[in-house]
Amino acid sequence: MSKTRTITLGIFFAFVVLLLFLPLPSIVLEILVGIEFAASVGLLILGSKNSLEMPRAALSFSLFSLAVNLGLVREMLTGLKIEDAEQIPIVSFLARILCQGNFVIGIILILVLFVLGFFFFSRGLQWTIEVAMIYERDNVMYQKLCVIDRELYDGTITEEKARESKQKVQNEADFFSAMNGAAKFLAGNEKATIALTVISIVAGIAIEVCQNGKIWLEAANSVIPLAAVNVFIFVIPLLIASLAMGMCVTKEPEEVNTSDSEELEGSKFDYPWFKFVLEIGRGLIPLVDYENGGKLLELITKTRREVAESLGMEVPKVRVIDNIELAPMEYCIKIKGIEAGKSEIKPDTNVLDSSKIIARHLAEIIRTHADEIREL
Repeated sequence: MSKTRTITLGIFFAFVVLLLFLPLPSIVLEILVGIEFAASVGLLILGSKNSLEMPRAALSFSLFSLAVNLGLVREMLTGLKIEDAEQIPIVSFLARILCQGNFVIGIILILVLFVLGFFFFSRGLQWTIEVAMIYERDNVMYQKLCVIDRELYDGTITEEKARESKQKVQNEADFFSAMNGAAKFLAGNEKATIALTVISIVAGIAIEVCQNGKIWLEAANSVIPLAAVNVFIFVIPLLIASLAMGMCVTKEPEEVNTSDSEELEGSKFDYPWFKFVLEIGRGLIPLVDYENGGKLLELITKTRREVAESLGMEVPKVRVIDNIELAPMEYCIKIKGIEAGKSEIKPDTNVLDSSKIIARHLAEIIRTHADEIREL
């Protein structure tokens, strides 16, 4: 992060802290409400561009929105009434339009907003991000890292290029983790808003009854519509922000660039076009992780070379694909899309022995189907 950006964020967070503790004029709160809605639309635009800045922007928006919400509650408790349009005109106007001065309508509006905003959109957002994060970590990230390791092993790329590529993959994984954290912070805002709403209603009615001498029905008709508007002002931007974050994490996956060597391909690729394929279950994916001791790709290359020399023929490169339809420790060898051999590794077999077992089986398949392989 640049120094300028760090200073800017520091100033912003200091401003948010001031919003949390300092009472503000009504006109300032009205301006801040407008900024809150504009910021949520800005997040929507940012989300449509799949920006890596989304987690930081969403977190900043959450803090700002919470501060504005607290300011509105403070203003209400210090004497805001529906009839008093001089303090926050937009709040008074919405209270008349949405609730018509009726506390029952206000309660219904609050419940609808809570259900719609918190228990549907926000929970759905968390689920969407978690699923996207798991897919990125367990599928796409494995693919990309294994391709990088294979290219480094074959000498297609330099160590420096491999480090840069791995850092890029790590940044993508960190992005999903950051998005998950931002979504959980939004979920924390839910609880804070529920608490603020309950406190503002109870305290507001108590003030109207005990200090202003109103009966409880008049107090409820005065306070609850204002509390409902506060919830409305908080929830609508939250829904827009949730939509923006959902758009950002459900972008189309990028294709993995591969070299002309044995590589790990994801099941999303159109692998029926590959003529010589080794499919592996998820439990066998560590076998192709070269950086962490996986030797399968190296043994496949060695096996191809040795069998080719012994049979006096050219053996095509083998595409290694993770197939979620296989059992975790199962693998399948296919020639032109047709199964030529299939087996399963015992769970207690170590990484090196598992790789050797698969490589020996592959050698047997090449010898048995030599005539077919010559035509590939």
